[in-house]
Amino acid sequence: MSITSRMNYFTGFFTTARDWTAEQSYHIEKRKLHNRRLHSPGIVQGEALELGLSALSGLTVTLLPGVALDAEGNEICLTEPRDFTVDPSGYSLPATVFIGVRYSETLTDLVQNMEIPQYSGYTRITEGLSLVLDTVKPDNRTVIEVGRIQLQAGATAISNPVDPLAPQVNEIDRRYVVNAGALGLAPEKMPLVLRERIIALTMRVRKDFAALDFRFPVPSSCDVRHGVMTLEMLARTDALTEDGLVGILASLGYIGHDVGQEIAERYPALASVLEFDTYMITVAELIRAIQDGEAPETLLTRLDALGTAARELAELVLQLPVAHAGEDLETHAAGDTVQVTLDASKSSAFGGRTIARYHWRFSDIHTVPQAHSGLDQTVFSAGAEETVTLDASGSQAFGGKGIVRYHWSVREPS
Repeated sequence: MSITSRMNYFTGFFTTARDWTAEQSYHIEKRKLHNRRLHSPGIVQGEALELGLSALSGLTVTLLPGVALDAEGNEICLTEPRDFTVDPSGYSLPATVFIGVRYSETLTDLVQNMEIPQYSGYTRITEGLSLVLDTVKPDNRTVIEVGRIQLQAGATAISNPVDPLAPQVNEIDRRYVVNAGALGLAPEKMPLVLRERIIALTMRVRKDFAALDFRFPVPSSCDVRHGVMTLEMLARTDALTEDGLVGILASLGYIGHDVGQEIAERYPALASVLEFDTYMITVAELIRAIQDGEAPETLLTRLDALGTAARELAELVLQLPVAHAGEDLETHAAGDTVQVTLDASKSSAFGGRTIARYHWRFSDIHTVPQAHSGLDQTVFSAGAEETVTLDASGSQAFGGKGIVRYHWSVREPS
């Protein structure tokens, strides 16, 4: 029966097994349509114990009651705890063993009619789940992940994690579990482990570009820092989606490219060093990874590399140009001026480049400020201290400016 046609009962309507099967199918498919189009796959939060995992003795683990939805709209339900054993001999260790659940149906409650055998059959279709243990990550569509374990060679026991946010080897890891959501109403939340990585990474990259901006200031460096801060705040408030992450990283990649161009224009000496080339390569790799649709984990690795490149560029030590005008020479001028050729063969600039031309800047000699405290005077004090007014009218600073205030450094008389 289609989902647009349901049973219409009336007095005298003789029903058969086919009618009741069609009745069930109508409601099942309607419910699956709702789940499939209005909800995202994952574990249903708040229902029973959310299909949690609890370690028992040895390699035995308990799957706790809960409900999950798959991509087909099936409701995967477990009402009673189910124990299972992780067999290390089935894997090439060390390896990560993924634990997932898949929707299943089983015919149960057999009734046999001994007199009319063709009237025998199962009276129930029991909905349930089947466990899937594999070293391949579940797709979270047909198989929903409920946990994973980094199983080591020789493991004899599986444990509950001491710190659920940082499980160790042979401990149950639930950080990557995906929760079911409401499509179109609330964005799917970022997995906790990915969110924590984003926060830690953005804090570091923000400092890397702050160091670069301190050494070689350019306008776009501040833009990168603001973008990274925005990414961190969205992650901390759990308002970041996977699509939003990709969009922000794309913006950071293009702004990071602007940073490189501005540095090359403002600090030409940097454009020829290895650290600058490395920085521009990491920018290009981040942009290319975004265009290729790489996974969020890969994009964050590219951002980490960009921060490291910015830090190494900031820590670059620039050497002052060394100018050598050649040996001393005596020049006689018939007039007021004479042309002199300088030998620049021993001069060098940053990056091992030679100096081919000098530029001379002439300026007036800066004079030292002159301070005049007025005429000598004798001051009599009735106590240990006395206020003295100084006459600064005869004092002047560079550029003809007057001095209106003195700062005294008090020292013991010699």
